[in-house]
Amino acid sequence: MAQPERSEVANYVDPSRLDGRGFVVLGAGQGIGRQTCHALAQAGARVLCVDRDLELAAAVAAEVGGQPIAADVTVRADVEAIFARAADLFGEQLAGIVDIVGIADIRKIADMDDAGWNRNFDMVLRHAYLAVQIGGRVIMNGGAMVFVSSMSGVLSVENQASYGVAKAALNHLVHCAAHELGPRNIRVNAVAPGFVRTPRLLAALDETFWTGLNAYIPLRRAAEPADIAKAILFLASDMSTCITRRRRADRRRHVAGRGAAADSPGTRRGAPCVSRMLDDQGATAIMSKPFLTRIIDDACGSLSHRPEHDALPRLMRVHPEVFASITDIRAREIADGYPLIFLGMELVAEPSLPLEGFEFVD
Repeated sequence: MAQPERSEVANYVDPSRLDGRGFVVLGAGQGIGRQTCHALAQAGARVLCVDRDLELAAAVAAEVGGQPIAADVTVRADVEAIFARAADLFGEQLAGIVDIVGIADIRKIADMDDAGWNRNFDMVLRHAYLAVQIGGRVIMNGGAMVFVSSMSGVLSVENQASYGVAKAALNHLVHCAAHELGPRNIRVNAVAPGFVRTPRLLAALDETFWTGLNAYIPLRRAAEPADIAKAILFLASDMSTCITRRRRADRRRHVAGRGAAADSPGTRRGAPCVSRMLDDQGATAIMSKPFLTRIIDDACGSLSHRPEHDALPRLMRVHPEVFASITDIRAREIADGYPLIFLGMELVAEPSLPLEGFEFVD
């Protein structure tokens, strides 16, 4: 006869609190950064609000009872000054870094110049490297680092080659930093949003764009900055104590699901479509060959009515044993009517959106 379990039940409320802990937020002045400062402060954290614009940093700091500082986070001396200030403010209570800084130069590869390429890497990657290196030295008692990546670092998004390459490098930096800092109980993760209705993007894109974009999103709405801040708060708190080296995607991917899209011209009613996420360590250990085959068959079936994709189903009919030998398989947002690309062994949807001719900041 089975015996009742007697193991201790965890406290599932207190781990979400950050009382007394210090956090440095890079890019705190608006959008995701501002909402993140509020999220951390509401959970009890003390926040150092960093922005290149002192007025913006001061305004957010006043809202959350934090401390402002102006800095160029791509300059080593400025980043050293930030974390010297953080060490003075928080001492051994410094428990985390959130880095939201990023800017995209939207151009085709053929139109990109060296200055633009280098600027993208400075504004997407350099500050993250400096934050890991310099900030990691002053986090004394474990904690969390959370970076804001992008779907462009995983998918091929039109006219975002340099930005996407830099975000992909950021993702790998997160992986490497997690391994190096893990023994010190410092977790390193990233969130990878799609288009978010930040102040800068709202200024750059009219409502026609946002209305059209909604048709690509299963929930039929783009994310708000607060949606991303909630994910950041989770990764910054003890609710995620066993999560490190992961890239958490905002599930409002810019891909078409079923529903209304099924009746649009050029689609086939009833075409099989899969929208699953298999993103846990060792996921393949519990996947059966029939399930893997179904993933491939569903993807092929959803595309088979598109003449221009005739070659793709043949390419994708890989023998299940091949998939079974891979240790990290992700089937991510395989969308009806949209081309699929292989990224390593990932199946990902590649939307095409007209974005040439403007810059935006995360």
